[in-house]
Formats: sequence, C-alpha cells, structure tokens
Amino acid sequence: MHAVHDMQLIAVLALSADDLPEEGDRAHALRVFLGLLTTQEQKLDAIAEGACAPVTALVRTTSNAEVLSLACETLGSLSQV
Repeated sequence: MHAVHDMQLIAVLALSADDLPEEGDRAHALRVFLGLLTTQEQKLDAIAEGACAPVTALVRTTSNAEVLSLACETLGSLSQV
C-alpha cells in the first residue's frame, strides 16, 4: 500500500459527520481501505499511519449498519498482524 494513499484514506475516515455527511461515501472509503489491507506490511503501515483511531471512532459513533460492519471488519483485519 502506498503511504500517500493510506494517509488520504485515513484522513477521509477521520472526517466528522459535518464534513462527510454521506454515509455511503464513508462506507466506500472503508471498502477501499479494507481492500488495501492484504498483507501484513500494509496492515502495519496503516496502523503506523494512525488508522485505528478514526475507524474505532466510527464504530462508536455511526448509526449506519454498513459503516459499522465495515469498520468492525477493518479493525479485525488490522488486528491480525
């Protein structure tokens, strides 16, 4: 995974509901991000870039079932390092 893409996706995932009001956009970003987490190195890079905090925040704050499911799946993937 390219570090620039990591940081951009992590920044999108960290946006507040006011800055990214469409849950479909947030779900799309999570699907893309999850699709990039295919190797241990990519997972470690994502963790080092701070991906866990915004994804965990989504688990706590979203009321959208798809976003919640994808956020949990993403955290599960990141935990497998």
